[in-house]
Amino acid sequence: IDELVKVNTTGQKSTQRLVNANTVHFGVDEGGVCLADLTASGLIHSNDLPIVIIADTFDRVVLRTQGYTIGIGERMARTAQQIGK
Repeated sequence: IDELVKVNTTGQKSTQRLVNANTVHFGVDEGGVCLADLTASGLIHSNDLPIVIIADTFDRVVLRTQGYTIGIGERMARTAQQIGK
């Protein structure tokens, strides 16, 4: 995934490139290992899903969110662009 696709109320689509796809890694925690690590580290305090964490190349967390949030896709895109500069 390297683009954010937006659809307006009239059905028109626009795309926004997020970052260089070679430097972005997406994952799904099927076994709950990451959830346990995040809870133990204190980064999250409940099991509300989805959990989105974006870290930079120095392993610093630059975005952390839990639960369904309006506009999370745009926040992710903005954050990815900022750390990709």
